[in-house]
Parts: sequence; C-alpha cells; structure tokens
Amino acid sequence: LHLSLRRQRQMCIRDSANFGYINEYNLSTPYDISTHTYAGDDERCDLDVEAGAAGVDPKTTGDLAISTDGLKVFFVRRSTNGANPDMDRLYRYDLTTPYDISTCFYVEDINPDTDALALGSTAVGDRGDVTRNHVQGVEINPAGTKIFLTFNDASGTTDGIKEFSLSTPFDITTMSLVKSAGISLETACLLYTSPSPRDRTRYR
Repeated sequence: LHLSLRRQRQMCIRDSANFGYINEYNLSTPYDISTHTYAGDDERCDLDVEAGAAGVDPKTTGDLAISTDGLKVFFVRRSTNGANPDMDRLYRYDLTTPYDISTCFYVEDINPDTDALALGSTAVGDRGDVTRNHVQGVEINPAGTKIFLTFNDASGTTDGIKEFSLSTPFDITTMSLVKSAGISLETACLLYTSPSPRDRTRYR
C-alpha cells in the first residue's frame, strides 16, 4: 500500500497466481479509504513482463514504495517457506509520468537475501535458513541513498528492519548492508513502515 502526498490517491499491489498489477484507487475524502473508487484497468501498472535478473516474474508481491518525485516505484516479492531462496526479490520500476502508474516500465531487480546483504547485522542478527527468511516491506529515503527492508525469519528470531546504503541513488544493484543499523522486531509480518506526511499514523 502507498498513499500519495496529494492525499487523494491510494495505490496498492494486487496478487494472483499468474500475474500482478499495481492498482490505483482515488479517495474522495483525503485519507478516508472507505471513500475509495477504482481508477480502472487503464490506470494500472502491469507487472507481468517476464523481467528480472533471475527470470523471476513479479508475483506474490508485497509492499511498495514510491520516490518523492513520483518517478520510481520499488516493491518486493515474497517467497514461501522451503521455496528457492532466489524467489525473494526487490524490484524497481520507473514511471514516465510522475505518479501515473500506467506509465510504468521495468528497470532492475535483485535478490535482497544473499549472504552479502543478509549477514553481519549487529542490530538484527543473522538469519538462519535462507529458504525460510522472507522480505516483506520496503521504504526508501527521499534522496534515494538509503533503503529499508523488513524480513520475516520463520526459522529463527531475526524478524526485523534492515538498513541498506545505495552508492548510486535509487540504484538497488549498488545496495550494501549497514551492519550497525536496524531494528529487531518481536513479531513478524510488518508490511508497511512509512508514516503519513501530515501525522504519525503508520500503516501495516
């Protein structure tokens, strides 16, 4: 789920067994999701482009984040317990028109749970079984130099939020783990960590 800064547009990812979309909903009353109306199929982003460095389509998708300029979309694909660990992915799509998700196109994706990115955190700890550790949430700072991912470790106690630095802003292929930063969580399934721009409300 992503709420635009204009406060009258809600964006969310829809899942299915064979395809995924980012759907757009308009809110007639700012922040009141009971007033939502679907913007229509023509206004959605079709994610099924058979893209990806590992040939992994964006299915079983989770949280998303949009850059403050409205031109970059980041979202995660969550694997399931016992599956190929490469099924966990972090994707970047760009938009040719700010906040118009119907203009989306694929840019890049990575596996955020490799040993290089997952091990060595002194704040959260090291995950156990890689096939049971799954990315679920994503947020990026306005400058595009920091990205935050939430993980659910089904085999241990390292549920948490990890911080990563991007040596090239917004380029997720340049990510590196900030080993001294992060938050350990007692419960799993934290899906959305971004506060609203006007208050302290957080959405999960």
